[in-house]
Amino acid sequence: MDFKIFEKEHFKTLILFKDSIQFENLLSQNEIPFSTDVISNTNISDYRRYYFLEENRAKINLILKENAIIPLNENYGVSDLQQSKKIYKIYVIALLSIFIILFGIFYLIKIIS
Repeated sequence: MDFKIFEKEHFKTLILFKDSIQFENLLSQNEIPFSTDVISNTNISDYRRYYFLEENRAKINLILKENAIIPLNENYGVSDLQQSKKIYKIYVIALLSIFIILFGIFYLIKIIS
């Protein structure tokens, strides 16, 4: 673990725990300094959070791509939030539509009776 990473511009990414041994081995082979900690997520799976120097981003991306390791970048949260907003809008529109339809049915039943 290299704590000097935090003194310079750095980035972080999440790797599934099952891929972490292979990933750390590849980092050592390529002499890429990193720092790490474990994130326990009982809902899905366990991850390891890795911190790297910004200057090593291209090397890290190449290692991930060549070895089919799928990272979860915490910085992608903005796009996830935008996706969530779209889902919530659809959900609200669907609920309003159902409410309007039910209100219309009850109103027609009241008029007919």
